[in-house]
Amino acid sequence: MTKLYLKEVGLNLKQARKKIGMRQIEVEEKTGVSYRHYQNIEAGRVNVTLETLCRLACAFGTSVAELTKGRC
Repeated sequence: MTKLYLKEVGLNLKQARKKIGMRQIEVEEKTGVSYRHYQNIEAGRVNVTLETLCRLACAFGTSVAELTKGRC
């Protein structure tokens, strides 16, 4: 169940990032989240901290709630 949720969060992140036309490499420059780590988050391979979600939400112009919506 957790892996499915991580994939959903990753998909939400990808959609939010693409909506503003940002490339994955630019996420590192804007948020300080390493490119490789962000790739793994977006792919649903790793868990993500609330602090990181907040930084990503701010960079993507959305809310943590939007990024984490899905079925747990």
